[in-house]
Amino acid sequence: MLITKNFVMLNVPKTGTTFSRTVIKKVYNNKYGAILNKIGYKLKILKREIIELKLPNIKMPTKSLDQHGVYSQIPTKYRNRPIVSVVRNPYSRFLSSYKFRSWANPTQLTVSKEIIKNKFPSFPNLNLDTYVDLSLEAEKTRLEWIKEGVENIHDLGPQTIQFVQFFFKNPEEAILKINEEYITSGAYRKDMADIRFLQVENLKDDLYNLLSECGFTKKELAFVKEHKKMNVTKSKTKATNKEWTEKALQYVTYRERFLFLILKDFGIEYQKPNLD
Repeated sequence: MLITKNFVMLNVPKTGTTFSRTVIKKVYNNKYGAILNKIGYKLKILKREIIELKLPNIKMPTKSLDQHGVYSQIPTKYRNRPIVSVVRNPYSRFLSSYKFRSWANPTQLTVSKEIIKNKFPSFPNLNLDTYVDLSLEAEKTRLEWIKEGVENIHDLGPQTIQFVQFFFKNPEEAILKINEEYITSGAYRKDMADIRFLQVENLKDDLYNLLSECGFTKKELAFVKEHKKMNVTKSKTKATNKEWTEKALQYVTYRERFLFLILKDFGIEYQKPNLD
């Protein structure tokens, strides 16, 4: 996570966080010029206006420290600052995760080697439908960060679970409350932190506006809208919809149904891609 004097940025994987972190750090670190910053920090004339914290990964406890800290890990002294994060269309994020292929490394999975060997003999050469099957296997143990043996009785998808982990005050309690009434009634709101969401689809503009509100000038932000994209997963086809299958669309639509409802409640609505 990034701690700035104006806000805290939570970095959700595969939502443009590399780009966001790069831009934000560049803006804050260049405020007085790189050389003056270094001299000022060394002489303790200037106080650092941005800190990057690497924290234990509560989402996959076997992993080491990383930059993807969640709300419940924000140090108490920074909790009074606005919290900012980026959201992405769950459909495009699912497809991007498939193509990015971090799952092809067995150490990144919560699926046992025995299951992979018996059910996915062609692993890691999986088509999109077989990747859905692999995701369903992974979901069976997706809640074991709470307690071993906790079942995913509401068929929560990985993005929904991760959203709760990132943005709820007590993720362990909130994840067990999730059902349609909890979301549609708005009851979830009292358990969720106050987050300002930027959208990856408008990320350059949203970042520009955020940093402008923090007092940075047009000159200081001139590079933001021209900055090249980062960590973009390349597609073999120009039309993303051609990469979808009916099975994959149904998987995301159903498993992430509560996430879609929450995002809609925040005024962020995504349409299901068409196959044709």
